[in-house]
This record gives sequence, C-alpha cells and structure tokens, in this order.
Amino acid sequence: MGAGLSPARTVTLRDVLIRRIRRDGALTIADFMATVLLHPEQGYYARRIPIGEAGDYTTAPEIHQIFGEMIAGWLIDYWHRSGSPEPLLLVELGPGRGTLVQDILRAADTVAPSFARAASIWFVETSPKLRGEQAAAVPDARFASELASVPQAFSLFVANEFFDALPIHQYVKTGTHWRERTVTWDEASARFVFALAPRPSPITCQLPVSACEGEVVEISPVAQAVVADLAARAVSDGGASLIVDYARDREEPFGTLQAVRSHRRVDPLDEPGSADLSSRVDFQQLAATARTGGACVHGPRKQGEFLETIGIRQRARRLAAMQPAASAGIKTALHRLVHPEGMGSRFHAMSVASPNGPDPAGFA
Repeated sequence: MGAGLSPARTVTLRDVLIRRIRRDGALTIADFMATVLLHPEQGYYARRIPIGEAGDYTTAPEIHQIFGEMIAGWLIDYWHRSGSPEPLLLVELGPGRGTLVQDILRAADTVAPSFARAASIWFVETSPKLRGEQAAAVPDARFASELASVPQAFSLFVANEFFDALPIHQYVKTGTHWRERTVTWDEASARFVFALAPRPSPITCQLPVSACEGEVVEISPVAQAVVADLAARAVSDGGASLIVDYARDREEPFGTLQAVRSHRRVDPLDEPGSADLSSRVDFQQLAATARTGGACVHGPRKQGEFLETIGIRQRARRLAAMQPAASAGIKTALHRLVHPEGMGSRFHAMSVASPNGPDPAGFA
C-alpha cells in the first residue's frame, strides 16, 4: 500500500482524501473544504465542538450576551415596522452552539414578548454534534440541513460567521489565463500540497483581464446560491436577513483561505479535520447576487459601525450600571466587538431585505 495509508488502523480523513485524489485526481479548494469540514464521519464539524475558549475560535455571541441583545433589537424593530406579521419564522444559518438565538429570545421575552411568542425557530445545521448543543440551548428549535427545507413565510434570517465556512474556488492568474488552484497528494514528501490545474479554467472569460500575475480570485457558488435563496424569499414572502461575517479586504489579492486551531492560524493542509477552514467573505459578490434577485441590499458596513448605530454603547452603559461587578467584563466585550483592533473593522454586516418592507436599522 502507498505512502500515507495503513490497513491496520481506522480510516482517517487523511486517508479519505488521499484515496479520492488517487482515484479522481487533484481536488478543487471547494471540494477539499467541503470534505474536510463536512465529511459525515471524519469531518471537522462531525467530530468536535469548535466554538469557545476551549475550542478553535470564538464568535461574537460567545463574547458577551450584549451582541445577541443588539441583534434581538434589530430583529424586533424590523418586525414591528413591518406590521408584526404572523406567522413569523426566525431562522439562523449555522447556529454554532445556539447561543445567539438563546440570547435573542431571552431579550425578546423581556422587551417584546409578542415577538418571542410569534417566532417559530429554525436552525439550518448539518452537524449532528452541533445540533445536540443547539437543541439544549433552544429546545423548541426545528432543524433543517439546508435552507431549501425551511418552510416559506415572513422570515427573519440571521447568518453570523456562516458564509466564511462555505467552500470557495480559487483561480490564479498565470500569463494571460486563469487556472484553478487545487490540492493534491505528493507521494515523495507524503504530504498534501497546493497545485494548479493543468489547463486554463473555462471561467477565464468572466474574470478580470487586468489582474497581476499570481493574483487570486475567490468564488463561492454555494454562498451565491444561499444569498439568491434569501433574496427570493425576501421578495416573495417579506422579511429580511442579517449577515455578519469576516470580510475580505479588497487589497488582499493572493487568497484568503485560512485554518485555525486552538485560536491560532496553521497550515490549511496540515492534519485535515483538526482545524477550522474558512475564507474571508466577498460581500460585494453577495450583494450583487441579492440585487439580481430583486431584493434590497443595505450595507455592507463595518460591524463596529453597525453596532454603534443600533445602540450597543448605550446598552453597555446600562448593563454596567445594573451590574457594577461585571462592568470590567462588559467594557472588554464592547472593545472586542466594536474596536477596529478587535472585530469592529474585520467583520462587516449586511442586510438583504424585502423591496416592499422598511429599511432595516443600522445602515443609514
């Protein structure tokens, strides 16, 4: 048997990838990401709870309840200004441990009980392990493995750090053409390596002519399909989506694929399945797709600016006054969420909304 495979041990994700490459050839970055993250037995999300200080990364809802409270206010405001329609679906894409919706419902129970009573909760999640965490946090939630399985009605969608985990294709400018970046197995070194497709990509005609040698364009058909569905639902059923994610910097021309293990960046090809894989989200691509579908797009806007506009600083002051012993922690959380050195500039917020509904708060 060739290097990297052993018949005497349990088949690992590494084995799965090697066998597939030997059978079918090099994998696209999208195929590599999808397999590493979503393989039903050995994938990253199938084997671990990645979120929190003990995991690989921390999301905004895990930093402090104030984030969920601000999102609750945004959702409640939009629902009220839409006429408080029922039925109401509150749908989170990629809910992590369920913390965000748990905080949203806790806040709504206090300030808008009619919203909390009206909302039917749906989680779009593929990982059985994460579903268990989410069900414990929000017992009334229903589950769907894909957005298409969520029923249609007036809906409010939340996607916090969802799009950055969706598979991307990378195309590299080589001479006058674009070639797709791939992942293959190097038999000599017994390791995964990046490579380029031997022939130019058919998508060349759709990519920038003026790009520099070695420049990388990232495209996520999966992300575009999700946004197209969100836009179609906003147009046909009413409602809005709030997307908050790690945004691409337009000055990053060489690709944004990254791996994070224990809160530190590592080689994306090292020990597949042991680290989170993600890329920065191209909000302009998503916005263009949503507008093509007839929805209204608000933003994108830096997370810090968005949260400041909807009142996070005032809420932090009130919380600190009510909980003096927790004031230092509240101050630290506020800094992480809104300051440019924290998540304030790196993360952006955008809303995809009904063309017949109100303008969502936070984007004026």
